Amino acid sequence: MPHVKVAYGDPLTDRELQVLARVAEGLKDSRIGTDLGLTPATIATYRKRVRIKLGAKCAAHAVALGFIRGHLPIPRGGVS
Repeated sequence: MPHVKVAYGDPLTDRELQVLARVAEGLKDSRIGTDLGLTPATIATYRKRVRIKLGAKCAAHAVALGFIRGHLPIPRGGVS
């Protein structure tokens, strides 16, 4: 993945949203990579970019912000 400068507040790409959704499901980088046809290292890069863009301190914080900001749909019946 080429180096692209990202900053807080930049919009999430479709791929970053796909990765964030799978992180929210509790999947590991290796499984996410298999699902999306990418290496675990590339998935780690996407996760880092998502954290930067959302201003998250960690993956759990990114997921929480994803739900709060409407990037991730709240499942029917709430989050379990």
